[in-house]
Amino acid sequence: GNVTPATFANRRVRIERAADRLIFGFPIGVGEAWQLQKRYRRHRDKLFVCLHRDDVEPTNNSSERDLRNS
Repeated sequence: GNVTPATFANRRVRIERAADRLIFGFPIGVGEAWQLQKRYRRHRDKLFVCLHRDDVEPTNNSSERDLRNS
């Protein structure tokens, strides 16, 4: 359904704060888990582009559709 701009902004902040607690909080483990957490730290600014720009889809469905025929 449709949400107001204020509700959307509130939800965006909540999503980003929750992600930041996981990404920048205590190391979540060793091995692959730690490697993933470090990768998210490096690329944090790219994780939620779809929440800030209307021209970016939140999924990669269009890319998958483009590749399906090849």
